[in-house]
Amino acid sequence: HEAQTCTIVESLGCLSYRGRSDSLTGKLLDRLKGVESLLPHSAVALLHGLALLKTEPSAPLGIADILRTMNASGLPIDLSEASLLLWSLVELGCSEPALEMARSLPEEIADSASSVDLHTLTMCLWALLTLRCYDQGITAKLLAAINMAAAGVSMPAHLCRLAECMLMLQLEAPQELSAQFPSGLRYKAQHAWQQAMQHQQREPISQQLREVSEALEALKLPHQVNVFNTYLIDALIPHEVTNGPTFAILLHPSSHYTSTGQLLGSLQLKKRLLQALGCIVIHIQHSNWNDHRTDEMRQ
Repeated sequence: HEAQTCTIVESLGCLSYRGRSDSLTGKLLDRLKGVESLLPHSAVALLHGLALLKTEPSAPLGIADILRTMNASGLPIDLSEASLLLWSLVELGCSEPALEMARSLPEEIADSASSVDLHTLTMCLWALLTLRCYDQGITAKLLAAINMAAAGVSMPAHLCRLAECMLMLQLEAPQELSAQFPSGLRYKAQHAWQQAMQHQQREPISQQLREVSEALEALKLPHQVNVFNTYLIDALIPHEVTNGPTFAILLHPSSHYTSTGQLLGSLQLKKRLLQALGCIVIHIQHSNWNDHRTDEMRQ
């Protein structure tokens, strides 16, 4: 049954399954070929699982086809389904269908914002702000609902998501949005964000980063590695060295990309916000770096 197939794909994604997932996912998707309609909760589960697996399917069951079969059901989606759907499309780098979906959502869908869970609220707000959907009435209702629930926001995942939302509001949103979170919530979110970045800083430095640092030293470019500057940056060349902009070098293993080679949406946002902060962002794929085997090529 198609509902079972969609749930299995989502389960594999939630388990971060890394076995023979490509072949298994392909076989599961084959079961859905020819399906004329999918219930919204099934389509959302399927897309959520694909996003977690970083897999963008191709025709005849691509992203557009999945959305078409969902719309063919004629049934509306609720706020929690819209939240997962938008996040999944953004993370897969499918900004155009995500924007189309966001703009088609009726404003009354957010009438339930005061009664849904914080996971839904924070995920939906993050997705809408990532898509720069500032004029949506939904966005304002989500902000109001989060402010109402501010005292109860305590999970690190929710707080970190809100910290990134605050950064988007500060750097990108129009002033007329006049979005302001309570000071207590801002403090909790910023503290959780710093703790998450510090946890990542304690992880061992990759061999690729060591080699990048050696190449920068050979070029006599003073730099810092594994540095926290709003985000965790692999290598930072400060403006004092360049007498101009700051350079942020980000290294990307294969896990940072979807099956089609698209940089994950959350990492595209990281690049965008670092640029908004005045950094020039340089991306280095592990595979490309490893292909350049000599010091001269790497420099």
